[in-house]
Amino acid sequence: TDERNWCDSIACPAGSVALEGMYPCTECPGGEAARLKNRYLGQTGECSDHTQRQILESFRDATTKGGPWSGVDDWKHERKPVCEMTGITCDAQGHVVGISLRDRNLQGHIPDQVGLLTFLETLDVSDNALVGYLPGDLRWTSLTRLDVSGNKLR
Repeated sequence: TDERNWCDSIACPAGSVALEGMYPCTECPGGEAARLKNRYLGQTGECSDHTQRQILESFRDATTKGGPWSGVDDWKHERKPVCEMTGITCDAQGHVVGISLRDRNLQGHIPDQVGLLTFLETLDVSDNALVGYLPGDLRWTSLTRLDVSGNKLR
């Protein structure tokens, strides 16, 4: 007999998804890496599998509400390696560890997806025109330096 574990039936565990976020749950493929990208209990829909480029594209799209950034024109070039894009710093393994876009005319908000950059240590978007709130998902990063001064964040 297939016994239901009522403790697990309340919400799908991290690393899994379901139509309504609870039993029956489907584990996201990819093991620990998938669990890190699908952190929430009761996640609905499909498993998240964003690449660093897709996350940075979301960031660009969310912060160009007032037009293009000042002094940055290489974030739209799909063939340019992420680690060579203006304002991006990577570690030896190619993980994005820094985003430094101080005073670049960023307008809009910081999207939640930035929190999926697990290795992010530095986020400097000071002296821009960003509004809204800091994404709660930043808690999943490795941030040691955050500078959002000179914006209209709450």
